[in-house]
Amino acid sequence: METIDKSTDRIIEIFAELNAIPRCSKNEAAVRQWAKLWAESRGFACKTDKYGNILISVPGKDHKPDAPTVVIQGHFDMVCEKSPDSDHNFTKDPIRLIREGEWIKADKTTLGADNGIAIAYGMALAEKNDISRPPIELLFTVEEEIGLNGAIEMENDFFRGTVLLNIDSGEEGIFIIGCSGGKNIKLILDIKKTAPPPAYETIAIAAGGFTGGHSGIDINKNRKNAIRVLATIAASLMKQYPIYIAGFSGGSASNAIPRDAMTIIVVPAAIKNEIKEKLDEEVDSICKALRKIEPSLYIKSEFTAVPEYILNKADSGKIINILCAFPNGPISMSEDFENVVDTSCNMAMVCFNGNKFEVLASARSPHQLGIKEVETSIRAIADMTSADIWTEEGYPGWIPAPDSSLIKRCMKVYREISGTEPKITTIHAGLECGVIGSKYPGLEIISFGPDIEGLHSPFERMNVASVERVWNFILKLMCSFAREE
Repeated sequence: METIDKSTDRIIEIFAELNAIPRCSKNEAAVRQWAKLWAESRGFACKTDKYGNILISVPGKDHKPDAPTVVIQGHFDMVCEKSPDSDHNFTKDPIRLIREGEWIKADKTTLGADNGIAIAYGMALAEKNDISRPPIELLFTVEEEIGLNGAIEMENDFFRGTVLLNIDSGEEGIFIIGCSGGKNIKLILDIKKTAPPPAYETIAIAAGGFTGGHSGIDINKNRKNAIRVLATIAASLMKQYPIYIAGFSGGSASNAIPRDAMTIIVVPAAIKNEIKEKLDEEVDSICKALRKIEPSLYIKSEFTAVPEYILNKADSGKIINILCAFPNGPISMSEDFENVVDTSCNMAMVCFNGNKFEVLASARSPHQLGIKEVETSIRAIADMTSADIWTEEGYPGWIPAPDSSLIKRCMKVYREISGTEPKITTIHAGLECGVIGSKYPGLEIISFGPDIEGLHSPFERMNVASVERVWNFILKLMCSFAREE
């Protein structure tokens, strides 16, 4: 067992400074400027590419002549999620950190440890002058959370390192050596609005309190999709009563399992109380069935004002059928890695957009065949409902190289410093590693990080003791690159 370095206060301090700056995706200009000023004040060379990615070059210290340049990589942006009762404004308010024992969380918002901790590690490493280290490059990208855009748009010669450490994984002791590719797919249905029939009244139904989470990492944990649950309730009522849909919305990001959804149904006034009773029975049954899986789940309903417009009968049925038939959750499991999802789809967001109803989904798979399978299913639903399909270009997966010299080095260092064996696996999520690796043939890559729970949700929290242990692994690894063959 190695003597460990306990100087993690600076890491947490940098993380707190970073979290004082709003940094939702597409709002990274201020945090990029903060990083540039940090680099310039320390005499580090700094450059920005045309898309807003930043590279900070840090000289090595006490290293062998042929030591490789090591890239420390993370992304500036964070998923901006908050609890329904939070008044946090992500465009101007700082993320408030709360310490609870060994854990750090935020005040009813996402914490931003994904991926602010990578920025903090990189800067703390650059500032640390009492260790041997190879030359390092701090590569901080933008818009990772909305499609890996910064990595996709990065120039092919932006950095010169031959080894890349991606610190964007959320479980200590696990080395990620491969990841899924992904593609956003949107179904768009033209809808016809009409005035409500006479003698009809309105019920608003809101579902919330779902656990949610990351649509890749957490997709195999049987967490329920608020959109799907609400659509199931609406479908059950529509089979029994002449109901129209006046509104349906839910979800907040393509890579987050929806925690909240809302629908407005229009029902005959003469039997409104009967329908409300039936609705309450459905809700009670669902809440009891999901009590262990979704302990904070709630579904509320109330009579409300009749809207000016509703969907006609055909389109009301169409959107509910679409939401009930849409692929959602794990589709197949990996044959090479235990308990790893191979292909999945997250029905992420639904909304009315003018005279259109839109469903945005995130398909994931390490190979194109899996992505194509999901897209084909969604296209079939579109064909049956006369809807259109829009797709993004997507991003590539990262094919594992378990015998690479980097993986062997990391495993050796981890064993020396922890006395335990690390786990080698892949992740069912889009990492920038796949995109960057496709631009730099021969680049050796690994992804790791400290324990972070509740990713992409207001329940996100980071373990401080784990931050310290991973920090000591990084320091030992840097020394290995600087001095060992």
